[in-house]
Amino acid sequence: MRKVLFLAVAGLLLAPGARASTGQTIAAVEPTSVRLEVVLDHFAGDTKTGSQPFAFRVGLNEKASLRVEKDTGKVEQPVADPCPSTLSEPVGTQVETTVSPEPEGRFTVNLVFTERLRAGCRNVNGVSIPVFSNRSIASVVRLRNGESGDVVLEGQRDGKFTRAKVTLTVRND
Repeated sequence: MRKVLFLAVAGLLLAPGARASTGQTIAAVEPTSVRLEVVLDHFAGDTKTGSQPFAFRVGLNEKASLRVEKDTGKVEQPVADPCPSTLSEPVGTQVETTVSPEPEGRFTVNLVFTERLRAGCRNVNGVSIPVFSNRSIASVVRLRNGESGDVVLEGQRDGKFTRAKVTLTVRND
C-alpha cells in the first residue's frame, strides 16, 4: 500500500511539470556553422589561367585556415639554382577566415589570403639559403545565406590579376 501511495504522489508531482514542458514552443534554431566556398581564379588579361578551390566548414566566430601547397618540382626555379631543394619550405596559397553573424540574417566574412613563393637564393658565407616572399591581402565580405561575392586580390600587373569568389551557405546541424 505504501508503494502504491508513493507512486501516486510521485505521479501527481511530476505531472504538472510534464504538462508545462509540452506547452512550450521551440524557438527557431540559430545557425552554428556555415559552409564557405572560396575559389581563386587567376587571369592573364581576359584569359583564365588557373583556379584554386577552397571549401570550409566554419563555426561562427571561429577561425579556420586551409593551405594548398604547390609541388616544389613544378615551381619555377631560377636557372642554375645553387639552393638544394631539400632546404625548401612549403610554398603555396593559404586562406584564413572568420565568419560572424549580423542582424537580419547577414554574415561578416573576414578573409586573409597569403601566398608564399620561392623568390630565389642567397649565398651567405658560402652557404646557399633559399629566399621566400610572402604576400598577404585581407578583405571583408558581407553575405546572406546562399549569396556569393567577388573580391579582386591583385590589381593589374602585367595584365595579371586574381579574383576570389566567396559563397556562404548556412548549416543548421
